[in-house]
Amino acid sequence: MIEAIDIGSSVLQGLVLGILTAFLFKIATNIIKVLIIGQFLLFKWLESRDIIIVDWHRLTFGLTKETDLIKQADSLLNSLLETGSFGLAAIIGFLLVQRFSK
Repeated sequence: MIEAIDIGSSVLQGLVLGILTAFLFKIATNIIKVLIIGQFLLFKWLESRDIIIVDWHRLTFGLTKETDLIKQADSLLNSLLETGSFGLAAIIGFLLVQRFSK
């Protein structure tokens, strides 16, 4: 039989994990945005100086192709959702931070 303390502890742990994940996700996405923009600006500048030749079609096709990372993230999300109260609390914590950090 599952006790209320076990469920409460699981919910609290999930909520804390969700909040921490949201903060880390927000920081990481901002860093990745800056790096990608900087990379494309550098590529365009080097291409305009005839230092490099960039095949933009092949470069963007690589971004739209499904990779193993996307499959792994999908299976991780499925595993998280299957854990019940922990997964639900983690998602609620993540969404709370996303909602109130804007």
